[in-house]
Amino acid sequence: MSAGRADSSSYAAFGKYLFSALQKQYEGSQFNPETYSIGCFCLWYYLPEAVKAKEPFSTLCRVKTYWDRNDTQAWKLLQQAFAFYDSGNTA
Repeated sequence: MSAGRADSSSYAAFGKYLFSALQKQYEGSQFNPETYSIGCFCLWYYLPEAVKAKEPFSTLCRVKTYWDRNDTQAWKLLQQAFAFYDSGNTA
């Protein structure tokens, strides 16, 4: 996906796929939550600039900070990101 040429439907399709896969990975993960949150940040870091600040993608950046302070809040944040597209939202 080229950040310069992608439209909102491209981001929505990418986001639906990405967050569905992240949710499956989280639920079946052998990783501890801190390791998972580091992976989320790393994934966010490599997203195109045009999408980084959009929800739910920006959650990938914030989840590491929340996990360092409060894992319950971090989990709620991830659940909201996982459910973002189920609510009919688009990126």
